[in-house]
Order: sequence, then C-alpha cells, then structure tokens
Amino acid sequence: HEDINKPFMDGINPHDPLNLK
Repeated sequence: HEDINKPFMDGINPHDPLNLK
C-alpha cells in the first residue's frame, strides 16, 4: 500500500478525507 506519511502528487494523503481539499 501507499506510505501515508509520504507526499502524493497533490501533496495530500488520499487515505485521509480530512486532507482532501
């Protein structure tokens, strides 16, 4: 699985809805 501590292409954590802008 993805490392939720690493930045993603949008700089957010897709597993964390609180980070979804």
